[in-house]
Amino acid sequence: MAQEPADQPEPPPAVVDGEPPSHRVGSPIPMRGQKEQYELTLKLLELPTLAERVTHLLEHESIAYLVDKVPVVEPAALENAPKRGPKRPKPKRFWAPGIAIWLESATGESVSKEGLYRIRDGKSLRPRGQLINGLADFWRIDPRLLDTTIPASHFEDPEAGIDELTPLDRRMYELMNDIGLHSVNPREIQQSLLGSSTEADKRLLLGMLEGIAQHQHAADDKS
Repeated sequence: MAQEPADQPEPPPAVVDGEPPSHRVGSPIPMRGQKEQYELTLKLLELPTLAERVTHLLEHESIAYLVDKVPVVEPAALENAPKRGPKRPKPKRFWAPGIAIWLESATGESVSKEGLYRIRDGKSLRPRGQLINGLADFWRIDPRLLDTTIPASHFEDPEAGIDELTPLDRRMYELMNDIGLHSVNPREIQQSLLGSSTEADKRLLLGMLEGIAQHQHAADDKS
């Protein structure tokens, strides 16, 4: 296990949806594509204990990338970022002290680094629900992955059912992923729109999604 630093400065909150840090605290960890998210889900499900899952997340999923001390969380922004110079995203690893600071700023609840160490070391087997939800938010995972009593069968391939979508529904699904709504899966779209939305309603929603995607891409091009 890598050596953790004794002290860590307060991590800056992420800017989400253009809101300044003082208005909203988002995870500094970059968003993942659906394939990456599902691969991480499968990896965590292979680990039988909460301690092993938290250890894996600490060691492999706790790096943020900062530009001017602000985390860059959009995959497209990271991919298109300069590879050198002052605007190159700089990696920053978060250990338990920094995660504890982030959790307190995000949830308003005091969390100690010692409490996180106890989870990592297997000494805290039933952390309170708010802490579990906060850790899931930080690592951008389904909070059920931090409950080892939930069987793997409850976690479905996010692309299951994609071949059953109509061309219009599939385009909406693709746009939702494009703008960062990675938790939406094809079957949820199919069930939510089935019998409750007209063609006109779907095309109205499609236009809104296309507008959001265009706005995000334009912002990425300027950055």
